Amino acid sequence: MATVAYLTTLYSRIIEKKGERFLILDKRFLSSISSTAKIFADKGVDLEVIFSPFPDDFVPGPDTTCVLCSDVPFSVVISDDIERNIRGDYAGIIALHSLRNTWIKDLGIPYILISENSLKVKLDLLVGTPPIKRLRMAAGLLRQDRLLKKFLESAAGVQFNGRAAADAHKKHANNSMFFNDSRVFNKDVMLAKESLENKDFSTNKPLRIGFSARWIEAKGAHLLPKFAELLEKKTVPAEVIMLGGGPLSEQINAYSADNFKVIGFLDFETEWKPYVRDHIDVMFLPHLQGDPACTYFESLGSGVPVLAFDNDSSRLIIADSDAGWVVKRDLNAAVDVVSQLSQDRSELKDKSRKAIAYMSSRTFEDVTLLRANHVLEVFGLI
Repeated sequence: MATVAYLTTLYSRIIEKKGERFLILDKRFLSSISSTAKIFADKGVDLEVIFSPFPDDFVPGPDTTCVLCSDVPFSVVISDDIERNIRGDYAGIIALHSLRNTWIKDLGIPYILISENSLKVKLDLLVGTPPIKRLRMAAGLLRQDRLLKKFLESAAGVQFNGRAAADAHKKHANNSMFFNDSRVFNKDVMLAKESLENKDFSTNKPLRIGFSARWIEAKGAHLLPKFAELLEKKTVPAEVIMLGGGPLSEQINAYSADNFKVIGFLDFETEWKPYVRDHIDVMFLPHLQGDPACTYFESLGSGVPVLAFDNDSSRLIIADSDAGWVVKRDLNAAVDVVSQLSQDRSELKDKSRKAIAYMSSRTFEDVTLLRANHVLEVFGLI
C-alpha cells in the first residue's frame, strides 16, 4: 500500500489508560484529516500524520479532543525530531509552505505545499508596530518571501488556502488549486435554509450584529466598543454581540452599553453554529489583515451575510458571493451600512439567501474531496 506523509505543525500526544492508547489532538484537525484519510483508503493509500509532541506543561483546552488510537483512520507518528522520522519510501509528502519545511526539498520525494498567506498579508500584521522595527521586520519578510517562492517552484503541487494567496503565488506554482477552508457541512447548509425561512426580517426589532474571531487587534476586536458607541450615537437600532475570546478580553468585558452584549467562547459545533444561524443577522468582520479566515465562510454557511473591512480576502469573497458588504477601514462607513439595513431589511434577506447559495457548493465535504483527489492525482496514485 502506498503511503503519503502529512507534516502537520500541530501538536499531539498519546496516553495510555486501562490498557488502551488514546490520541490527544486538535478537534478541528481531526475532523479534516480523518475525512481525507478515508478518501485515501478507498484508493488503497495510507495517510501517515506526523506531529510534534505537546509541551510537558500542556493542558487540554476546548479545541482539543481525545480519541482511541484504534479509531482514527490514519497512522500516527509523534516526534520532536521530524526529519529523523521521514521514511524514504513515501509516495509523497504534504507540508505547510513554511521555511521550517524547506529541508524536504532534498529528500527526492515529491511534495505538495499548503500555502495561505501572501507577503502582503504578512506585512498587514505589522500595522501598529513602531516604524523602525516595522521597517526591519518588513525587510526580513521580503528576504523570506524570495526563499518561499523558490520552495514553491520546486513543489510537485500546491494547494492555496484562498484566492488571494493563489493570485499572489500561482505563477510560481506547479499543479496548483485553491480552496476555501471552513467547517460548513452539507447538513449545516440545510439547517441554514430552514432557519432563514423562520427569520424575522421586519424592522420592528434591532439588527443583531455579530463579531466572531480571536480578540486581537489584527482581527479588529478592539474596534467593536467604538462601533457600538457610534451605532448608539446615530440612533441605529442595532446591538453588537461579541463571540470568542482572547488577549483583549479585559478591554472588551470592561465596556458596557445597552447595545453591546458579550457572549464569549462557544463550542463551535454544538453552540456557535446554532447561535449564529438563529440569532445573528449580520457578521461584522473588521479584519485588519487579509488572511482567509474561516469565519467568513462559516458565517455565510449559516445564512448570515458578512460586513467586512476591505482586505485582500474579504474583497474577493464578497465579490464572488455577493453575500455581504465591503467598506473602507472606517467604522462610520460600517455604521452607514447597518443604518441602511435597519430601515430596509429586503437587502439583508437577499444577501442571506445568496450566502447559503454560495456555500452550497463549497461545503466541507466538497472541499475535502477536491483536495484529496488533487493530492492523489499529483502523486500519481489515481
